[in-house]
Amino acid sequence: AQVPIITSPSPSSGSILDSAYSSASSYISYGGGYNSSGSKFGGSTTTLRLIFSAPEGSSGNSVSAEGYATVASGQVTDITITEEGSGYSSTPTVTLVGGAHFVRVISEESNYFGRTFLISDCTTTALTLNFDRVAESSPTADTFFDVGDIVEVFPASTIGSYFGSALSDLPSNFTAFSSGDIDAGTADWVYLWDLEVGGYIPFIYASAPSLKGWYANHPSSSFARQNQFIIYPDESVIVANRTTNDFTLEIEGDFASGNQQIYLPEAGNQLVCNNPYGLDLLLAELIPSTSIGSSSTKFRPSSSAGDSSGDSVTFIVSDLWKSYFYKSGINDSVTALMVAGAKSGS
Repeated sequence: AQVPIITSPSPSSGSILDSAYSSASSYISYGGGYNSSGSKFGGSTTTLRLIFSAPEGSSGNSVSAEGYATVASGQVTDITITEEGSGYSSTPTVTLVGGAHFVRVISEESNYFGRTFLISDCTTTALTLNFDRVAESSPTADTFFDVGDIVEVFPASTIGSYFGSALSDLPSNFTAFSSGDIDAGTADWVYLWDLEVGGYIPFIYASAPSLKGWYANHPSSSFARQNQFIIYPDESVIVANRTTNDFTLEIEGDFASGNQQIYLPEAGNQLVCNNPYGLDLLLAELIPSTSIGSSSTKFRPSSSAGDSSGDSVTFIVSDLWKSYFYKSGINDSVTALMVAGAKSGS
């Protein structure tokens, strides 16, 4: 959507409005809505704060612009400028403060250190958390949080914030989809985990003027812009370079230095996840003997490499995927295998 920012017929020289007039543009481009799940962070469903980039003028003679966005039906419908600012010679970039956020347990003494939960709603005194991806039965906040636990709240990464929501934000030589057959190898793909599908689905960036954004290439997905598709911090992103162009990704963010909990897949499913361990770890420490057994809460052993009833864990070792299972009857042995995933009953 394009939302008007020009509200004054005579903007002050060097203000945000003046710079917009100077560039023959009276609109801020916004990438078509945001994920309404978790969009209430900040205690408001109708307005979102804006952060404008600093003006180019000298610090003593420049003032940053201020304003807020009006939201209706999951779309930004208007921009209100409360401070025009001064010292601008070009149209500034604008960041919306809102959308989905996570809360993470950072008390190292907690049994749930590193666990991350999506915030579905909030007020000035309380957070409402989403437990859809939690394996524990009948979870409540008391399941994961003790009195005195320290948590951090941080914005959720989306495919738009991670790779860019505008064509100019994409990595150099990343091939967007312009026209033709999506499956013909004319564009690069980014695979993200979709909980409803239960697997990774490919996304493309469509560069046509009427589209401009990320779209899911999957039969179960509606053809709607998906710039705000949430990427959970314990999920891996798979990039498929389907063209002859080489490109480089530079990702900024925090790196955890302590061991953290992760979400394991449900029975019959599998998941590619980031390594949650900041320290070297043995397989025997990853899955201790007390966690191995035939019950529904245990890692199921196998009698041989061909035993399809056992669970397995897979790592990248020297640039190759290697899978391991626990061999029944041999308490201290793990054996290589070439399949991965949880089996029925796990």
